[in-house]
Amino acid sequence: MIIREATFQDLNEIWNLTVELIKDAKKYYKKFKIDKKTIKEIRVSVKNTLHDKNSRYYVAIHGGKIIGYILGVIKKRSKNKPEFPDYIDALERKYGYASDIFVVKKFRKLGVGTRLMTALIDWFKRQNVKLVEGHIISKNKSAIKLVKKLGLKEFEKVMWKKIK
Repeated sequence: MIIREATFQDLNEIWNLTVELIKDAKKYYKKFKIDKKTIKEIRVSVKNTLHDKNSRYYVAIHGGKIIGYILGVIKKRSKNKPEFPDYIDALERKYGYASDIFVVKKFRKLGVGTRLMTALIDWFKRQNVKLVEGHIISKNKSAIKLVKKLGLKEFEKVMWKKIK
């Protein structure tokens, strides 16, 4: 298996896997939609992200096919965001955000996600990023296990309710 930065030649495969990611997420949240508008938005988003110097896709390749990917984005916090005294030692203004991660089902539990996340963290380090964070659906136990194995710690839980 090879882990490398994604290129524009990978666009269609990343796009297809992103659609699969959303379909997969439906088991955690039934209202995720895959309609023509969503598919078009995904395609535009992936293409724009490949152009963005503060974003990186890494892909895992096996047998000449992409079997997984991860997206990372370097972000900056608003200066107006309140500081949390117990949040890490100092709340970093510039941080790495681990966004989408997806591995084709038959390649899960084989270390692909770990290698993708490690590649992304290495890229963040090269960009002088000192903090990485991400959001995970609370029912996605395998993703939680992955990030904990890599040293990420839970900071807060986001609770929500739709008001009718």
